[in-house]
Amino acid sequence: MHKCEHCGYTQILDYEKNIECIDESGVDIYAQTVRDGSFRFVCQKCGRSLDRWYNGEWVAQMPSRTADGGGIRGYMITQLNAVFITADELKRKELKAKSKQHFYNYVLGYPYLDLALAAMPQDIDNNIREDLPAPLMDRGNYRFISIGIDWGKLSAPLISND
Repeated sequence: MHKCEHCGYTQILDYEKNIECIDESGVDIYAQTVRDGSFRFVCQKCGRSLDRWYNGEWVAQMPSRTADGGGIRGYMITQLNAVFITADELKRKELKAKSKQHFYNYVLGYPYLDLALAAMPQDIDNNIREDLPAPLMDRGNYRFISIGIDWGKLSAPLISND
C-alpha cells in the first residue's frame, strides 16, 4: 500500500483511481502514442501527486489468517507498484492492448472478465450439433477430450523423441 505524503491516506493502487491525465494533447489514441509527462500517479483521496518511491509498505489484508503464527501471507505486486514503470508507460500499454481484459489480466495482473468475450453456458448449449459426422478415429472407451489453449509463447516440448 502507499501512503500519501500530503493527506496521509493509505491506499492500494488502482488503475482507474490513481492515474490522472495532466496533458491531453500528449495522447494520440489513433496512433496509440503517449508523450512523456502526459499522465501522473495521484492520491485517490486528495488528488495530489503520489510518490511511489519511498512510501510503500507491505500490509496484510487478512492478518487474522496468520495471527496464530501459522498460515501463509501473500502479497500482490502489479506494474502499478513497479516504481520504474511510469503512468505514461502504463497508458501506452493500455492503448496497445488487445482488449481491456488483456490489459487488466496480463499487464496489471488483476482478474477482469469482459462479458463480450466470455463463453457462457448458454453459448455452448446454443452451438451443440446433433448431426455430427462420424468420428475420424475410434477412441475406444476413452470419452474425455482434452483441450489446449495457445497463449502464443513457444516452450520446450514436454515429450522428447530421444
